[in-house]
Amino acid sequence: MNKTNNQWYPYEVFGSYFKLEDGRLIACPMNIDGSRDGDDGSYEIDWERGLEPEDEPKMKQIVAELQEKE
Repeated sequence: MNKTNNQWYPYEVFGSYFKLEDGRLIACPMNIDGSRDGDDGSYEIDWERGLEPEDEPKMKQIVAELQEKE
């Protein structure tokens, strides 16, 4: 069963907030002051085409961390 964590968590190294929705990793830009972009510019992480190979291990780590926060 896929876990869902609807709360946003900040990851400053990526300048984004992340959460899980039905097992999908969702990102939202972080403003300069550390707040979440209020225009809901959120997007699903594209594991096939939109992710740099060097970022994939960190994204998998973020997914594991968010699953544990449930």
